[in-house]
Amino acid sequence: MKPTKRKTLLILMIIIMIPLLAFYGCGGEDNDEEMTEETTGEEEELDETETPGEEEPDDEGENGEEDPGDEDQESGEDRDLESIFGSMDYPVNFSYEMTMESEAMDSFTTRLWIMDDMFRSEGEWEGQTFISIQDDEYYYMLDPDTMTAMRFPSDQEPPMEEDAEDEPRADEFMIEEDWDRLTYHEDEEINGVATYVVSDSYDEVELRMWIHQEYGIPMRIESTGPDPDDNYVMEVSNLKVGEVTEEDFEIPDDYEIVDFGN
Repeated sequence: MKPTKRKTLLILMIIIMIPLLAFYGCGGEDNDEEMTEETTGEEEELDETETPGEEEPDDEGENGEEDPGDEDQESGEDRDLESIFGSMDYPVNFSYEMTMESEAMDSFTTRLWIMDDMFRSEGEWEGQTFISIQDDEYYYMLDPDTMTAMRFPSDQEPPMEEDAEDEPRADEFMIEEDWDRLTYHEDEEINGVATYVVSDSYDEVELRMWIHQEYGIPMRIESTGPDPDDNYVMEVSNLKVGEVTEEDFEIPDDYEIVDFGN
């Protein structure tokens, strides 16, 4: 689910109104000068009409410089995050590495491949390699040591699925976000990637996220809270877009498939 663009119209109206106000301001000044030239020919009266004429451009110049500055400052402090993220090019074919450092468990790295509704993940935990693959029909759990693949219907919850869902996944992190709670801080480059830095807080948990400016994927997440599970740092690296193929989701021919269907 992508964020909506309900505030885009307001931003466009502000952008359009600024040059219009400046245009009509200049037009009003020209009309005042024409009227003063028609109504009087005396130098003193001309001086009096020119003096306000000189002050008005200065005032308008100051307003013209200050108002956009104020607008920019307000937009920087209160960015329309829904419009920003709604206009991003969310990828449907991509892969990345996700490293987790947590207070509750040792650091680990997971590699993920995503293409449309297909998903593959590989990771290592306490010396054991875990591989899972999901397509439109089945969910597979591969064991490289025994060369077996446990197969479950996609509508059936396999073992360890509940634990797997508890683990954060970078590309799905923003789906559950409440945009009204997010606070924009700054633009920052992290590992060579331009990001928006935003924060969120709920149930005594504080989140700080670095969001990819083009793809909307959190490149880094820092979480702190009262429970050990709340304290972790997640960082994304080696993000590649458009390089995933259907072969990445195939079960190797030398694996034995063990069916756990109903």
